[in-house]
Amino acid sequence: MMYLFTGRRVLILAVLFCAAFANHALAQNHALAQKKTLTRLYEPIVVATVKLPPLLQDSTHVYTAYCYINDDFKRSRFQIDEVTNKGEYLIEKDAIADSNDEVVFMPNGTGDQAPTDKWIDGSDDTRLELEVTDPITREKGWLYLFQRVKNPAVVPPHVRYSPAPPNAAGADTVFGESYIEAHEKNTGWFTDISIKTPFDDGKDILDRQKVRIKGRFAIFTITLKEDTLQFVDASFEQRPVRSFREISYIVDIFGTKIPFTFNTQYFPYSTLFGAKNVALPVFTGLTYSEVRLSADFNEQAKGMKFFNAYNAGILVDGVQDSYDKTITAPPNGLNWFMLTGNPGTYLTLIDVPRLGTNRELYYKDNLATDINDSGDKKSYGDSGLLISSPAAGDTLSINFATYYLDNKDQTAAFGEGFKQRALKPLLVTAVEQKRTITAVNEDRPLPASFALNDAQPNPFAPQQGQVRLSFNLGNANAVPRLRIFNLLGQEVVRFESVDLRRNKAVLWDGRDRFGRIVPAGIYFYQLEAGRQRAVKKLVLIR
Repeated sequence: MMYLFTGRRVLILAVLFCAAFANHALAQNHALAQKKTLTRLYEPIVVATVKLPPLLQDSTHVYTAYCYINDDFKRSRFQIDEVTNKGEYLIEKDAIADSNDEVVFMPNGTGDQAPTDKWIDGSDDTRLELEVTDPITREKGWLYLFQRVKNPAVVPPHVRYSPAPPNAAGADTVFGESYIEAHEKNTGWFTDISIKTPFDDGKDILDRQKVRIKGRFAIFTITLKEDTLQFVDASFEQRPVRSFREISYIVDIFGTKIPFTFNTQYFPYSTLFGAKNVALPVFTGLTYSEVRLSADFNEQAKGMKFFNAYNAGILVDGVQDSYDKTITAPPNGLNWFMLTGNPGTYLTLIDVPRLGTNRELYYKDNLATDINDSGDKKSYGDSGLLISSPAAGDTLSINFATYYLDNKDQTAAFGEGFKQRALKPLLVTAVEQKRTITAVNEDRPLPASFALNDAQPNPFAPQQGQVRLSFNLGNANAVPRLRIFNLLGQEVVRFESVDLRRNKAVLWDGRDRFGRIVPAGIYFYQLEAGRQRAVKKLVLIR
């Protein structure tokens, strides 16, 4: 039974302690604001600054990123990349966040929502709160950009780069969180991939990425391959989250030198390899029969299985199987291809371009030696995209987003899940916040009176913001505890930590100690410190 007394009397709850200690540990750890629920891990967050208006026209060098974990701020990796209006990435432009530029960070760099009175010492009084929402699950996480933090902690970049030794052009290596990628000496081409596990660096399962352009000129058959391109230069720019590698080639067609440039973006668990506006050479009488882009694996991949939306588990064993060539065509042309097995999972997303007369899956699994092939001249699960009869002068723009995962023996549902998440990327909103609470001067005497203040606002609507419950402790020395009860006298949530003595306030988002949304209605909040207690009422509306 519950009794409510008005005036200065105390709320007496006969059932108060029935649930008070049932989940004591959970209650103690309940954050002063919303807890992080975001579970996405591998997909990078890349968002144009034009979608985050508070960032526009600010210096790209002014921000330091933090996540809020276990009631404290922890440095996070974060970057703003300078981008031209043509979509070209620049290492340094004007150091101002323009509408073309991009904000880049990872989902695991986010944390809980921080109370507005929690701040980084030595920073400016303005910060940006980035709220990340999964549009599929509505899960959330938060990242905080503080301005001009003095002496921030140093965090290493997600991706590490080992340059080529002297006189070994292109023989460089990139180390991500989940992969190691090496490049061939003298050509700079991608020839080695191993998937890292918690226990070792895995086996190299890649023979090479392949490019084939076939055509005819008069009586001549023309075949351009990745290993016949003339290597010019390779460059690498290391950044905190996304690093860049650009590799340039020249192809000589009947004395005409044509430049080709391929770009790769390196993230912790994935790479984005692509070409942009690569024009197929134009010569009178020159026609093209096919363009093929694929990834060929080696003998270490034997025993893995190939999946896509139309093929379920083709065994990679060097013996050619029949397969369905169907792919999802433009305009909704996002496709996924996956090899999965004991070495891990190699999953690629390709947005098929509008090019040629037909587009289909290319798949070859044949251990017989092909003297006209490149690399080891064998094919193990060689898979990718085949474009038929592109026209001379057409431009090819395509990206391969490849994830390297230590998850083993996945099913088609795993690949389809990545596709759906790619179609519905994480949403980011930015809110500018000002420092609202000034630290208490420890030399000042404590307020003489113990008091619980009125809730602000009251009534409050969680969808419009949190309610602030503030108080004075007077001369009380005990660790304070603030609890919220419903009309049945059941404890909804509890705030209890030494931080309450310093902050003198909590923020409540309308959720219980399990993170569940509570219904609209009347609630009571009670402050306790030693033998002193005070109770007030608040109204929650939806």
